[in-house]
Amino acid sequence: MKMEEEMRHRVQQKRHQALDRARRQDKLHKMKEDRVIRREIISANKESFGIRYPVLENGKNATLRKSKKPTSSGSSFFMTESKGL
Repeated sequence: MKMEEEMRHRVQQKRHQALDRARRQDKLHKMKEDRVIRREIISANKESFGIRYPVLENGKNATLRKSKKPTSSGSSFFMTESKGL
């Protein structure tokens, strides 16, 4: 009887370990999918503003390149700054 209980216990432990392993793999897979989706959203958002970040061979971004859209007529970017002060 004792050997049967030990064997059942070992089988149960293996099942639990397999379930934990499967949960971790599933969680990791979901995290990777979420990361891909986040990057696609960020990329689409940047492109909508005309900002391009060229990807280098090693996968890191190079210097920031902004679009050549004309800015406002000589006014400052910050609203708090004024020319008359």
